[in-house]
Amino acid sequence: IPCVLVDRLASRRFDQVGVWNKQAMEQLVAHLVGHGHRRIGLVAGQPGFATTLERVEGFRQGVRKHGLALDDALVHDGSPNVAAAGMACRTLLALADPPTARVTGNNMATIGVMRAIRGAGLKVPADLALVGFDDFEWADSFEPRLTVISQPCDEIGRRAASLLVDRIAKSEAPRRTIRLRPTLVVRNSCGCRDAEGDA
Repeated sequence: IPCVLVDRLASRRFDQVGVWNKQAMEQLVAHLVGHGHRRIGLVAGQPGFATTLERVEGFRQGVRKHGLALDDALVHDGSPNVAAAGMACRTLLALADPPTARVTGNNMATIGVMRAIRGAGLKVPADLALVGFDDFEWADSFEPRLTVISQPCDEIGRRAASLLVDRIAKSEAPRRTIRLRPTLVVRNSCGCRDAEGDA
């Protein structure tokens, strides 16, 4: 049965389309470092997914690239739902030396982390910065508005459909992997003021 993996990039045995996850996470780390953060925490998305693994590695690479200490206590490498992400955030908040910024690995992690921060009586970005992977419909309606990596979802869908059509036409052709470049959308949760657009 012809199939295309979308936003998973799990194996070159399949046609697949997604984004450059590692580079995008490095970009988020670099943005926070540019705001002076030296202790940055990660609450990743679905554990075990290929995209999650790439984003965790990208986070680690970004931390190393900027000469920061890679403290494993700051890296929660999988949160299956909003509640788990909130628990991971509370664990970070309870550290003796908690991170001054958080990176989240997907929308559910972002929501869970935001809830945990507010539940602790803290404010973003006044008390800590927050940036996330994946833009979503309400990201610019949050208070503060969320700085995120935005995936080109429409283009991913078009490329996936094209791959599927090609696979149906030529079932034995070599499998293809397509990666697209996501965009950093800068709003307010990172500490930028009245910013929105590509960065």
